[in-house]
Amino acid sequence: MKVFLTIYTAPLPNTPRSHTTNWNAASLQTTHVLGKGPWFACQLCVWTKAYFESRLLPQNRYGTWNKSRLEDEDLAGELHLHLQSLGKYVRALDIVHYLDRPEVQKRYGLKKTISLATAR
Repeated sequence: MKVFLTIYTAPLPNTPRSHTTNWNAASLQTTHVLGKGPWFACQLCVWTKAYFESRLLPQNRYGTWNKSRLEDEDLAGELHLHLQSLGKYVRALDIVHYLDRPEVQKRYGLKKTISLATAR
């Protein structure tokens, strides 16, 4: 938003001086500089208008969803017991298959299993 407002308040060459045109042109110019597309330009306008109305910055949710499900002690304990029951040799695929069971997904609120790369 800072870059957008800086571009908006600076004189834009070769653009008509109407408020709407400058606002749109500034949002498109900002997204071009940032390597984004028209959807981001629209969102930038929405976020900026929301800020002007409430004086609250939008919350960035980045990083709030990356908490490991294995921090759930019940799930981690159950998974350890399952792996121990398999014997001496276990594979990452065993974890994938276990977490793909409908009863396990229902019990822990999982929507899908993990990938093999994540299990590794």
